Amino acid sequence: MRAGLLRHKAVVSVPSASVGSDGSIENSDTVLGTFYASVATTNSGEADRSGKLVTTVQYTIQMRYNSTDLTGLAGNATIVINGVTPVLEVTAAHVLDERNRIIMITAEARV
Repeated sequence: MRAGLLRHKAVVSVPSASVGSDGSIENSDTVLGTFYASVATTNSGEADRSGKLVTTVQYTIQMRYNSTDLTGLAGNATIVINGVTPVLEVTAAHVLDERNRIIMITAEARV
């Protein structure tokens, strides 16, 4: 038996802020859902940021979404693939097929 193209589980979440009972701002992540996805590494590199060497790996993720509308997925969203770190930060997203509800996301991991 051969695994299908969408063989990874991706958990998509967005940051949200709320006001606590004492008036403080509390940050948390709101999970939009778990989706089956195809994940491919596209590019990697290293850069010097503030005197530290930072390695970045870029991924292309294609996923099918059902009841959750991911068409307005923002750049501050994060994705966890198969429950394993690193957390991927979304850099771009666009709908590939509106009828079949397939979205392509470009994400980046910083190590």
